[in-house]
Amino acid sequence: MVASVDDPAEAVSRAGAARGAPVRLAVRGLVKNYPGVRALDEVDFDLAAGEVRALLGKNGAGKSTLVKILSGALRPDAGRVELDGRAVQLAGPAEARAAGIATVHQELSLVPELTVAENLLLGRWREAGARGPFINSAAMAAYAERHLATLGVAIDPKAKVGALSVAQQQMVEIARALSYGGKVLILDEPTSSLPAVEVAALLDLVRRLATDGLSVVYVSHRMDEIPQVADSVTVLRDGRHVATRPISEANTARIVDMMTGGAIHAHRPRTTASGGRTVLSVAGLSTADRVRDVSFELREGEVVGIAGLLGSGRTELLRCLSGLTAPTAGSIRLDGRPFTPRGPRQAIRAGVGLAPEDRKGEGLALGMSVSANLVMSCLPAVRSRGLLSGRRERRLATGSCTRLSVKTPSLSTAVGTLSGGNQQKVVLGKLLNAGTRVLLLDEPTRGVDVEAKDQIYQLIRDLAAAGTSVLMVSSELEELFEVCDRLLVLRDGQVVAQPKVADTAVPSVMALAMGGQQ
Repeated sequence: MVASVDDPAEAVSRAGAARGAPVRLAVRGLVKNYPGVRALDEVDFDLAAGEVRALLGKNGAGKSTLVKILSGALRPDAGRVELDGRAVQLAGPAEARAAGIATVHQELSLVPELTVAENLLLGRWREAGARGPFINSAAMAAYAERHLATLGVAIDPKAKVGALSVAQQQMVEIARALSYGGKVLILDEPTSSLPAVEVAALLDLVRRLATDGLSVVYVSHRMDEIPQVADSVTVLRDGRHVATRPISEANTARIVDMMTGGAIHAHRPRTTASGGRTVLSVAGLSTADRVRDVSFELREGEVVGIAGLLGSGRTELLRCLSGLTAPTAGSIRLDGRPFTPRGPRQAIRAGVGLAPEDRKGEGLALGMSVSANLVMSCLPAVRSRGLLSGRRERRLATGSCTRLSVKTPSLSTAVGTLSGGNQQKVVLGKLLNAGTRVLLLDEPTRGVDVEAKDQIYQLIRDLAAAGTSVLMVSSELEELFEVCDRLLVLRDGQVVAQPKVADTAVPSVMALAMGGQQ
């Protein structure tokens, strides 16, 4: 059942209203457009004084855009923000903090080589008695100690931030945000980098701050945290406000239903490669960034989708397999032999190629021609007597453009001038020209139009039918159900399930990725 969009009259928070608390933060009709995408579409959002509101939604639902607008990092195209009943102009982060809205982003913004006190007062050292070029270290330390004490944490204000644990750095960031005298605290994925033992302390802190009257917007993908910390839940989908519910009415199954629209994708019938030979075997693989004890096999002609939320380790896994990062533990075998590429060039020579998420920054040489990009991975094939052969290059590039339906004025056109879909086809063509047998695709249809998406889907199917093995990351679960035989569901860097696409559904995979129970 598809969740209906709530009436805007439901703007007053149910949880807050139940306690008789006034509305602290109000958003009215927020709209934000990007080229070809409406990131926020007439969003209404209210938060009561002393309320903790969980803000949820799939990747791309509009959460980050809403947070950026509330923190002053983005200007909306329409709508307004009100604080305590008065409209506020958030022209930048400084204005947002001055108005009473403080934000702690997922990526902390502390300076490792400065002390805790210096970070806490960064940009405003004169508030602690600085005169001219000289700072008052004692006054700064006392200021920092006082604000840290309000959080119930004991951290040496003279310690360098780089020497602190991630949890301690998180507390310094929160103390700095609250030192501005904020009324609203926005926490964007605050536990994504914390070890499990530290999560409970942070959740307890959030509850204590709310009890003292602070209003909190809590953005998280971890469903097990939400009942412990939130009074209510707001769900965004495709840039729209779907619903706001008290936490007592928002179990995992209902939230997932609202996030996905209740859609159960009609599976594409396809003969899987489950009986084919194993091409890639991964056992106990770990990296320094997120991947933890991952094991799986990829068979010849199989398309395996990697599902998971942002920060789950999807991209990091592909980058390790492509030689961009080195594993810290575990093993990789290609065709039964050890495979430890020391870089992408070596991986490509072995038949493993990555189409990166950032195709412009990492996948293409934008100023070079279409043909040059298509052959740069297989230069020996277009050489003649040690020199590049223009005839061979044109022949190979022409064949690639025909095969992949690349629309370009000419082979000499700079690839940076093509549409996103055609650029992506060039990235794929470059890998295929190198003889790639294991294709690693990271968000292969991001930023491409519908027609190009369908063409890329068909290309993946055709490649698999011809024996190419594919590992594909996508933030759109429906897309994985469109082209994949099987899924690896990642959460916190670990594989939590490996269902066949024919045996599962979008809401079930979403629940697994979020860590909740259906």
